[in-house]
Amino acid sequence: MKADCTIVVPTLNEEAYIGQLFASVQAQTLPAAAVIVVDNNNTDATSHLATAFGAVVVVETKPGVAGARKAGFAAAKTGIIISTDADTTLAPTYVERVQQIFAAHPETVAIFGPVHLVGGPWFFRLLSRTAFSVFLRVSILTGKPNLNGFNFACRAEAYHKVGGFNENVVT
Repeated sequence: MKADCTIVVPTLNEEAYIGQLFASVQAQTLPAAAVIVVDNNNTDATSHLATAFGAVVVVETKPGVAGARKAGFAAAKTGIIISTDADTTLAPTYVERVQQIFAAHPETVAIFGPVHLVGGPWFFRLLSRTAFSVFLRVSILTGKPNLNGFNFACRAEAYHKVGGFNENVVT
């Protein structure tokens, strides 16, 4: 059995990290129905690795992560879309937990959580586990939850209803 979820991963030359993400996707207790990797002008082996993993590769030539995410979300065919980045990993129960939360709370349109980066300088990896978690808690307390691109899930119907991502956002 697979979850009614698609994992979308925008990429720009992520061959050094994407293998760790794929390993965490393969280790899921409940697999996602699909993984979509968006090639946002890769010049390395990212797209080849994604194809070898079994992901669907969607090409978006307009530079920018918002447009790349939007292209991936447009290609998703499931009721729930999970957004993550190539330099992150998912806990083994991630997809199962997302599916459970949406099933138990039909009024919920989006959920988000902390991130554990696998690449980059050690202080960015440390910040992803500490300061960013504090930031997320404060965003909830102030009534302004943050749907960070590298760890959120939403109902596809709600995403399409609001018109998707603003591609004019500078990243």
